[in-house]
Amino acid sequence: PRQLPAPLTRFVGREPEIAALTAIAHAAADEPATVAVHGPGGRGKSALVIRVAHRLAGEFPDGQLYADLLGGTAGAVPPTAADVLRRFLRALGLPLPAIPDDPAEAAAVYRSALAGRRILVVLDNAVDSRQVQPLLPATPGAAALVTSRRLLATVEARHVALDPLPQDNAIDLLARYSGRPADDIRDGDKESVAAIVQACDHQPLALRVAAARL
Repeated sequence: PRQLPAPLTRFVGREPEIAALTAIAHAAADEPATVAVHGPGGRGKSALVIRVAHRLAGEFPDGQLYADLLGGTAGAVPPTAADVLRRFLRALGLPLPAIPDDPAEAAAVYRSALAGRRILVVLDNAVDSRQVQPLLPATPGAAALVTSRRLLATVEARHVALDPLPQDNAIDLLARYSGRPADDIRDGDKESVAAIVQACDHQPLALRVAAARL
């Protein structure tokens, strides 16, 4: 399965975070590796993790599984772990009759299906640890990248708190989404640009919205 969404084309910065997440995921050769990125909505967690997943895809030739767990999506009903297990097992080639109805049994079948495979699992917008735990790989060779708004403290993972964009990166992002040259933004009304970045709290989503109005 190759389920990763397309990465953002106008991605800016985050090189230290990309390097850190990539290094942690490389450990999957010796043990199952899970990286959990948390931070407020709009900070760019999904964009970062999807970008990292695409960079790592070649190291996981047996496939990449992706699920949007809908945490923080207003009005949405988040899928249960059992819902996602069924989707993942179908993607891994199991016929529907072979997938147990019991969630614990389905999780056991899922772990068996991942055993010996180099597979990357991306769990985006997790609600809580209970939703995530049954979906994590348990054998060497597989890795998981998880995003959530809150720290999933009971998930066995390397936890990364995502900070706001640095000032220079925030201005670059504003320029890219405004359609104007970065130098025009940087060399124009610097006080106004700084005020916009500050008003957006250096948050990528807010900066993209603001850029559309420039």
